[in-house]
Amino acid sequence: MSGTNWEVEPLRAVGPLELGVAPEAMRAKLEAVAGFDGFSSHAQNFAQFEDGRSVQFFVAEGAVEAIEVWYPGTSADQVTLNGVALFGLDREAVAWEPRLADISFTWDGGGWVSRAHSIGLTDEGAGVVAVLVAVDGYYDFLDEL
Repeated sequence: MSGTNWEVEPLRAVGPLELGVAPEAMRAKLEAVAGFDGFSSHAQNFAQFEDGRSVQFFVAEGAVEAIEVWYPGTSADQVTLNGVALFGLDREAVAWEPRLADISFTWDGGGWVSRAHSIGLTDEGAGVVAVLVAVDGYYDFLDEL
């Protein structure tokens, strides 16, 4: 994955990884990515890469419903949205970046959420460290009951 950008396609994909596919197809896609270092011995839905990046996917009813990409802080690779590099992006930048305005992110205390687009950005204080992309109706993006 060195030096590549994966563009978020809301409600559909992140880079080459598509929502709605069977878990076996997702594993095959991950294995084909440059720098793939294997799946966790504890979870076959958690892929690790040589640069420290990791990808976890979540399955319901036989199909991938969410994909989360974690950034180790040392990779040249990026996840982008509307051409904006997300990893390391600070709170102010997410709030004021004009290319993200149509996504309508709101701060929820631990990151940014766009319920309408099923995108979550985890911010642990030093900028975005993880990007979650999901299908419409994914539980993380439902309004509180």
